[in-house]
Amino acid sequence: MSSNRIKAEPTSPSLSIDQAVLMTGISAFTLRNWEKRYDFLRPERRANGFREYSEAQVELLKRIHGLILQGARIGELATVIRRGKALPSLDSGEFDPAVQAEALELYARLRDYDLTGAEAKVAALESVYIPEQMLDLIYQPLLSKIGREWAGGRANIAQEHFASAFIRVRLAHYMTLPVKDLGTDPSRRRLLLASVSGEHHEGGLMLLTAHLRLRGWLPYFLVAGVSVPELHSAAQTIQPALICLSFTDPHVLRESLSQLGQLAPTPVCVGGFAAALYDREERLPPHVRLLQSSGLSAARQLEEILERTVNIRSS
Repeated sequence: MSSNRIKAEPTSPSLSIDQAVLMTGISAFTLRNWEKRYDFLRPERRANGFREYSEAQVELLKRIHGLILQGARIGELATVIRRGKALPSLDSGEFDPAVQAEALELYARLRDYDLTGAEAKVAALESVYIPEQMLDLIYQPLLSKIGREWAGGRANIAQEHFASAFIRVRLAHYMTLPVKDLGTDPSRRRLLLASVSGEHHEGGLMLLTAHLRLRGWLPYFLVAGVSVPELHSAAQTIQPALICLSFTDPHVLRESLSQLGQLAPTPVCVGGFAAALYDREERLPPHVRLLQSSGLSAARQLEEILERTVNIRSS
């Protein structure tokens, strides 16, 4: 039995549905609806028919709630659990302790629409941290925190839009820095990064583009919502060593997989939140690989894939 699919043992501490609601932030109506529709969590029943949840079940529900706040759908998560697979890692949206106070100050200024204060704070941070640290320690967790604050009702849509736009402008700066040492064959350093039609989030892809450029690659960034035929046309001209696509919606990912054959033989890496939910045992097109990391980790993983690809092509 999967560790995700938990059935309370008779000896485990039991919690009422009201207690589960308080501990998880999920309403009683939603808990009952999930139990009926998705059949992935089966609380025990007391003699009076009332539900009782184990501590392990409540912890699972907390994780599910967090993933939903980050954009997951309950149907997708339930499928992962029923198949006995591990849920994706929960992005806490928290900052590294070394920069937490300063990063939270920047977040507070953005939330309060303090543009002058936010720009001053960024200037102060950039005087201390190198670009890679700004991307990895400040902007990546900041984007995550802003999204979670909005999804959890702690920030409104205007605050989220203002803060996200501010960060995208800063990321654009790193995405246009000169690329050092492209070598004797720059074509091997070209990458094409995009998201397909139906996807509207580009912050994570912009972060990855900036990391790759700082690491000596030449990434061609296309804004969100490009059709696969348009990607194919762009790739014909750019001739990238690899195409990296970002997906946040699992449904869009599944619908797009059958079309990605148009991009062959160029290797394609599929990343983003939807990739973290994708079942590794499901068949992918031969030239498609999952990229189940983000930011600097994703850049390093791409480099490993590229090194193998270049070696294969040059042999």
